Amino acid sequence: MDGDQPYRSSRDIISRALKLNAIVFVGDLVGVISYSFILGADLVVILKGLLPLLLFIEAGLVFLAGGFSVLSSTIFFTKVREHVFHSEERWSMDRYRHGEKGVLPYILVGTMLFGESLLLAFV
Repeated sequence: MDGDQPYRSSRDIISRALKLNAIVFVGDLVGVISYSFILGADLVVILKGLLPLLLFIEAGLVFLAGGFSVLSSTIFFTKVREHVFHSEERWSMDRYRHGEKGVLPYILVGTMLFGESLLLAFV
């Protein structure tokens, strides 16, 4: 990959977001199913109640992580690192744009998880 751009194309962004979404969804599904077997509860009730909630919470966490990722490349945090930690790193618009491009998979994954949680909540 190029040093200036975190991804080569939109295809890379979409494929990475789909992979991350599949990993999170399968992990949640396995966790909810094993939780249901441990409790001995009805699987359908647990799936309809807990899985959409988990996906909704994780969508919020992914959006927060993406926001903090972009926030860390702003001029304020760069100046704080420069003055407090005596960092030699200087703020630049190119680095900020690089940080904004790096957040695209977070936005896609968060949107997909939010959509899945809404879909499962209303089904």
